[in-house]
Amino acid sequence: MYKKSGKVILVFIILGTIFFFIGKALYQSWSQVSLNELEFRYIFLILSFVLLMISFLGGALGWNLILKALKEKLHIRKCIRIIAICQIGRYIPGKIWATVGKVYFAKKEGISNRKAIISVVLETILLFLSSLIIFFIFTGSFIKCKFPIKSYTLLLSIFICLVVVHPSVFSKIVNFLFIRFKKEPMEFNIGYFRILQLLLLYCVLWVLYGMGFYFLIKSFYPIEISTFYSLIGICAIAWSIGFISLITPGGLGVREGILSFLLKFYFPVSIGIIAALLARIWTTVGEIILFAIFVRSIKKYVS
Repeated sequence: MYKKSGKVILVFIILGTIFFFIGKALYQSWSQVSLNELEFRYIFLILSFVLLMISFLGGALGWNLILKALKEKLHIRKCIRIIAICQIGRYIPGKIWATVGKVYFAKKEGISNRKAIISVVLETILLFLSSLIIFFIFTGSFIKCKFPIKSYTLLLSIFICLVVVHPSVFSKIVNFLFIRFKKEPMEFNIGYFRILQLLLLYCVLWVLYGMGFYFLIKSFYPIEISTFYSLIGICAIAWSIGFISLITPGGLGVREGILSFLLKFYFPVSIGIIAALLARIWTTVGEIILFAIFVRSIKKYVS
């Protein structure tokens, strides 16, 4: 009990510290922005939400295709519904609740428990790998001149991930974990070409998500089309860094900090901070919309 309470307190301390410095930077840099430059354009805001929802639905399609490759059937609408419910779990400290929830609900729909676990693990790896690829492709020139991470570091990370998702390697890792937890090993039948196709799909989804972020900023601040490509890559890498933060729920605070840091190279600091904070609200509202549309009742899932 004390251990859990201590962890919760630590989470609040970390989040409080992050948002304190974000708020301080926003206060100190607000004078750099001319209020005459701010102009609300609802058409871009609507477009940003359309792209966000498409990326969400595309994520459900990706999981559905992974399950199909594992010889399991789950209707795409049910995939969307499960993801819509589990997105809520991302904001609970611990990082596992969204994953555990997805496995649990998939099992209730008749999916093999082990294949549900494998599908979620593979989905997570593909999401992470595709975000690195998109960052490298769309923000490559930015890496070389401004970002402290060198190009070869990202290339090495991408190479390692590509090796990990190779069927012969991935199956050994999964079966090692199954044996360690006293489960029967299983045969992994997804071909490498199929995995690469799925990886391409997730890359496309990151592009759509980044485009949505671009139009979100454009809905209140005039930005040049020249920033379009870089914003796509920045959005993807901020998600990845937030995802691997072990303490804060849903990358809360960490993602905003990374976005604020990277966006300062393109906009006034205050605009970058506002955009980073709005990105969290934007994503959360999108998740609520997804939940409201596709989850009419959760009784069958929690009973």
